[in-house]
Amino acid sequence: MNSQINSILLQAFAIASLLILPSSISAGNADGIVLVIRDGVLERFEKNAWKPVAPKSSVRLGDHLRTGARSVAVIQMPDLGKIVIGSSSEVVLGQHQRVFDSQLKRGAIWMHATLPSGARASVSTDLATAGVRSTRFAVMSDAKGFDVCTCEGEVEVSTKDGSKEMVRRGDQVVIGNSDPLHIHKKSGKQYMVDRKSEPTFCYLCHDPDTGKGLQDSIIK
Repeated sequence: MNSQINSILLQAFAIASLLILPSSISAGNADGIVLVIRDGVLERFEKNAWKPVAPKSSVRLGDHLRTGARSVAVIQMPDLGKIVIGSSSEVVLGQHQRVFDSQLKRGAIWMHATLPSGARASVSTDLATAGVRSTRFAVMSDAKGFDVCTCEGEVEVSTKDGSKEMVRRGDQVVIGNSDPLHIHKKSGKQYMVDRKSEPTFCYLCHDPDTGKGLQDSIIK
């Protein structure tokens, strides 16, 4: 239980850092910057090897990144927004600013997308894709399947067979590995009640104990 609480607090710190730290990226620079690495390492795969990335280092479009078992990293990308990469996560960042399509191989991402007009972003896993224009949302992928929760705005989830579902503020969509074409949609609050013993990014927006649902004080 203590390890679960520590994980939740660690991710809460990362979200707080994501929201309050100022930008230090000059206009016109496509590279991002690592704002925070908490409790562990962030690594980049280059030249057929994983190499550590230091805080304040540049992050490039298309980078293949991973975090350690307890690490959380906060990244800012110019004209795209800010990204929290959760513990034990692996992600390939999108290659283009106008169409920022990232791949989540495992773990969790929380993203505050602040895209310019006409641009879009998505996070894909083996099961589905979550596409957005400008919003705050989280995508999680593990042995159980694919989860998306929306903190603000709306996210379009697309399955491999072409089915689509809109996930609006306070909602959760789950797609299980055992039934990859079936979309389960429920309130984020109920989702957290069902899985309150498991530390996930959704604790940052939903409070299952008070029943208040979306917690604006955390995400704004």
